[in-house]
Amino acid sequence: MVLSLKRSAEHGGPLPKAPRTDPLSRLKDTQTKICELEELCAREQIAVQRRYDCAKQPHISDRGEIIKELPQFWYRTLKAYSDKSGRSLFSEADLRVLENVASIHLNDNLDTMGSYEITFEFKENQFLESTRIKRTVKVDSDSEFCTASAVVWKKDVNPTPFFTFFGTQPVQDGDFGELFRLEIWQDPVLWYLQCEANHSQHTTS
Repeated sequence: MVLSLKRSAEHGGPLPKAPRTDPLSRLKDTQTKICELEELCAREQIAVQRRYDCAKQPHISDRGEIIKELPQFWYRTLKAYSDKSGRSLFSEADLRVLENVASIHLNDNLDTMGSYEITFEFKENQFLESTRIKRTVKVDSDSEFCTASAVVWKKDVNPTPFFTFFGTQPVQDGDFGELFRLEIWQDPVLWYLQCEANHSQHTTS
């Protein structure tokens, strides 16, 4: 075959065309290469994000200490987000429990796949025996695995809808954890100030 190609070239004849696969097969191959590069890009982006997450930790710790000086900071922040975003994330019963949130912490991008965990801490209250509850989402190449603390309610207290979030169910569209990490955690002060502005309007009207 090599010899025949050489002779064709020497005599100026056309070279035989290489066999071509059908268009759909070539399209699939090309799309696979695009997807592989997209996945590589995503992993590199998470690596950069993790580096900056580490750099932000001292400031996040400082923020957490300052937040402790503001009564019901996380309750007001979550309520403002729920109201302003139009998502209606919490029932009235949920909000009565969430008034007792002392702190919320997100450990984001625990690995290069984007795993994360959210921890709620509560002051002593009439609803929950649990004072610290956590949900962890572990991501691998083709699935997610969720674990969570057991939420222990005080005697004769009915569980409220929001707290089903602390379960092992898979992440779904509109999942609180995804909303919190993408839309609240980076700047909770924004939502808190909206709540304060609404409160001021009501008290002056």
